[in-house]
Amino acid sequence: MADYHFAQTMGMHVLLGSDFDETRNSSGVLINQSAIKALGLKDIIGEKTAFGTVVGVVNDFNMYSLHQSITPMIIVLNPAMCREVAIRISTNNIPGTIGFLKKEWKASGGTTAFNFRFTDDALQDIYESDIRFSKIIGLMAVIAIFIASLGLFGLSLFLSRQRIKEIGIRKVNGAKVSEVMTLLNMDFIKWVGIAFVIATPMAWFAMNKWLENFAYKTSLSWWIFALAGILALGIALLTVSWQSWRAATRNPVEALRYE
Repeated sequence: MADYHFAQTMGMHVLLGSDFDETRNSSGVLINQSAIKALGLKDIIGEKTAFGTVVGVVNDFNMYSLHQSITPMIIVLNPAMCREVAIRISTNNIPGTIGFLKKEWKASGGTTAFNFRFTDDALQDIYESDIRFSKIIGLMAVIAIFIASLGLFGLSLFLSRQRIKEIGIRKVNGAKVSEVMTLLNMDFIKWVGIAFVIATPMAWFAMNKWLENFAYKTSLSWWIFALAGILALGIALLTVSWQSWRAATRNPVEALRYE
């Protein structure tokens, strides 16, 4: 149920026919594009419905969250049945505007209390569970990266000490610091690559399953997984490179003096 200015206030576009005309005290209904598809009628303007004659067709719009697809809808001109008022306001002076609306509401003589809500707050509530889920996943990702980095740091420290004599011999034979660092880091790069190959299909499957909850969703591009792999490799290298550099720049005499 709506009044004469519903489509205009909500920013809808009349694609066929015309909008409600208050100057002519017109009557009738508006329908959306999905309703035309559901009815299977080409010449919809002038068709009779239980609520009145179809005078126009507006573009499809989401009444609910993106989890649900757009359904056929009929907008009936019946101001007497409207239970809420939708107002499009300027953002220049919101407190002043709210105060003005509250004053006018009281002046109307009604007994209903003045309660208002911003549309963005309503949308926030609709997607509250998705926002909470996103935050939880983000927090778990940070914790996982931190734990993995600690593990990599400890493993790099262990391996560098285990191979300290090998590194000393290589340096005595003329190996450069960059060559020793590459030798030590290659083991970690190999395992990060294996982990990436295993994790990518699992992540793709999980993300597809999550996106199935939405009627309208984006597609998963290959660059998302490529970027995740590059970031994982970068984090791994940053974690182990410090230990690799320390092992590579260490005096070989310290490792070989007792041999």
